[in-house]
Amino acid sequence: MKYNININQLALAGSKLDLMDCAILDYLVVYCNSKSPAIDHNRLIDKYGLIWTWISYQSIIDNNPLLRIKAKSVISERINRIARSGFIKIRFGNGRKLYILLTEKVDSLFFKSPKRVR
Repeated sequence: MKYNININQLALAGSKLDLMDCAILDYLVVYCNSKSPAIDHNRLIDKYGLIWTWISYQSIIDNNPLLRIKAKSVISERINRIARSGFIKIRFGNGRKLYILLTEKVDSLFFKSPKRVR
């Protein structure tokens, strides 16, 4: 279980995500960045060298009990909303396995973007 939920209100306040979406996004960021061999074993590297992380809907439910989500369909809807917001990309593998790719937009949760110099 993930013990803490960290939400950058400044970065996310302008998005269309609600608190539950943000908690799931926080979980996905931590999960996809994990160095655990068990998680690493379930990654795909596509033809462009992008690393996609497999995650089960049930693991999201089980590891976020405070969200009180019981159905895969609820997680699926929220994952799609997070993807539409641009923080992640999703793809499906064999057996409809869900794979997540974090995008560069995730960096905005941790770093202030430097201004470009012209």
